[in-house]
Amino acid sequence: MNTSTPSRSNTTASPGLTALSKSALSTKSAPGTTTNTNMDQHQFLRSRRSIRKFQPRPVDADVLTRLLETATHAPSAHNRQPWRFAVLTHPGPKSRLSDLLAADFRRDLAADGLPEPEIEARLQR
Repeated sequence: MNTSTPSRSNTTASPGLTALSKSALSTKSAPGTTTNTNMDQHQFLRSRRSIRKFQPRPVDADVLTRLLETATHAPSAHNRQPWRFAVLTHPGPKSRLSDLLAADFRRDLAADGLPEPEIEARLQR
């Protein structure tokens, strides 16, 4: 069992950015956990929700590491598993990423022919 902490590489250009690759994350279950049954997974998928407002407190590093490790088990095209994660912990990089994503989303909505008031409403959600 791999019990090591995932290796993290901080970039000096973007404070608050941590990169985690799949190889840095353990593929073993956490000690003391059990494998979910099909019904547990089914119930989880049926009860999940999309969250649009988040609490300001940071996510515990151990929780985040476990979530990212779980995410590496998601299906991928041609089983390529190209997982790369960027963990943003400071407001500056988060804000810049948010602005870039909003600009792309705006272009996509405009290309889909949505009127400007609808685009603005969707960007505010």
